[in-house]
Amino acid sequence: MAKYHRGRKREYRVKEILERQGYNVVRSAASKGMWDLLAWKGCKMRFIQVKSRKPSKKEMERYLTAVKGPLEVSCEVWVSCPRKGFNVYSNEGDRWIIERLSTN
Repeated sequence: MAKYHRGRKREYRVKEILERQGYNVVRSAASKGMWDLLAWKGCKMRFIQVKSRKPSKKEMERYLTAVKGPLEVSCEVWVSCPRKGFNVYSNEGDRWIIERLSTN
């Protein structure tokens, strides 16, 4: 399977997880930009980058501090863990949060 197809498959898995949680989700097809997915529910917006490996510390900081706004906004990096789900790295205000999210 080509690299693009594997990445797309992971993005759709994350999209499905968020939609089950009640979010509206838009995927940026063939994204060359910073964000793969944009999800929102009420006033909460989530900017999401899906990765197959954990980014470097510098790259992670760039993602997690990229967006500031008047709404409740979080920037997130979802790192795929084969057969286990995703590790979700996010910033909410000044806090960084790491959680394991199983896809089973």
